[in-house]
Amino acid sequence: MKRIVPLLVIATLSASCLTTRSQLRNNSSQDTYSSQSSAVDEMKVEIARLSEKVEELQKGDGNNRMMDIEKRLTEIENTQMESLSRLKTSDQPQTGKEPVQKFVRGIIAFNSGDYSTAIDKLSEYLAHSKSKNHLQEATYLRGESYFALKRYKKAIVDFSRFPETWTKSRRVPLALYRIAVSFEGLGMKGDAKAFYQDLVARYPKSPEARKAKKALRN
Repeated sequence: MKRIVPLLVIATLSASCLTTRSQLRNNSSQDTYSSQSSAVDEMKVEIARLSEKVEELQKGDGNNRMMDIEKRLTEIENTQMESLSRLKTSDQPQTGKEPVQKFVRGIIAFNSGDYSTAIDKLSEYLAHSKSKNHLQEATYLRGESYFALKRYKKAIVDFSRFPETWTKSRRVPLALYRIAVSFEGLGMKGDAKAFYQDLVARYPKSPEARKAKKALRN
């Protein structure tokens, strides 16, 4: 029964903490879209101006000048096509090594105490990466970042992945302890006690169990 109550509480918190990341992607691509769109508009004006020059020179004797303008016109048209191509792909999900770079930047931010940036980078990594290589590490570090910022509900959701999904992870005792402390931070003493007791019962020899026993005595 002790296990059922904590898991029900976590499920409720998980539902309240769900967020979408489409806004993040839209915001990050908006500046790129505006600048590229402006460049395309300028090229359209230049093409129109040079086209008029070509038509004027075709009526006269300026053959060499006309060839130069036609060459410039072709270059601008090619540049325009490249810009349009980049514009179409600017909001596509990042691929290749980019998600791993987000993970590395998240670790760097976490180690430097910049927990807000760590959360952003690790969340981007977790949203975009198809690999499971760093899934546990990224989730754990994001949970620690939430915990450090006293965003306890978010921290509980991340830490709960370990006792529920990654049951053989070495971080399960610490995750249970962090969940209990987070519930205390939220003023939910009963739920905190249930997790302290669960920790002591499952990992009695762990350093976290000693802390849990002390918390239960107090």
